[in-house]
Amino acid sequence: MVFQRLIGILIYTPPPKEPLEARLSTSERELTTPRNDVQELKRQNTDQKVAFSAGFTDSGAVGPFNTETTLVYSRVITNIGKAYSPITGAFTVPVGGVYYIRFTAAHTGSSEFMGISRSKNGQSIMYSPGNNAGGYETLSDGLSLELEEGDVVYMGLSLGNRLVDSRVNHNTFSGFLLFSV
Repeated sequence: MVFQRLIGILIYTPPPKEPLEARLSTSERELTTPRNDVQELKRQNTDQKVAFSAGFTDSGAVGPFNTETTLVYSRVITNIGKAYSPITGAFTVPVGGVYYIRFTAAHTGSSEFMGISRSKNGQSIMYSPGNNAGGYETLSDGLSLELEEGDVVYMGLSLGNRLVDSRVNHNTFSGFLLFSV
C-alpha cells in the first residue's frame, strides 16, 4: 500500500492493477489445466470398456482331432472394445489389466473325453477335463488373469476330445476387464 501525505491528510493509493488481458489469460490457464485433466480421465474411462461373449457353433459335434485345436467361437454375442476375433477365436488384450475369462462346454452321446485348455501367447495356462459316460455333460470354468496389452488368449480342444453344440450356445467363451493396472 502506498500512502501519500497531502496537506496533513493521508491518502491511500492502491498498487497499479494488472492489465485486464493479463488477468484473463491467467484465469484461462487455471481453468484449462483441470479441464484437460477431466477430458483425459473421460478418455481413459472410455478406452477401458472391454467385454466379449461368443457362442461356438450350431453344427453339432466338433472333434475329436489328432492335435490340440484352437476353438473359434464364431457366434458373437457381445464384443465391446472389438478385442475378440470371431475369425481366429482369439481375444487380443487392448489395455493391460486384470481380466475375468470363462467358458462353458457341452458334450453328449459318446464316451469320448471333453477337455478344454486356456492358452495365453501360445502357452497353456489351465486345463479343464471332463469325461462323458454316454450321457450329457457340461463343463464350465473361469479365472482372473493379469494381462498386458497385446497378450492373446484363446481356448483349445485337446487331442482326442470332442464337443457338441447347437443354436442355443452350449459352448461359450467370455471375458471382461475387471480393472486396469
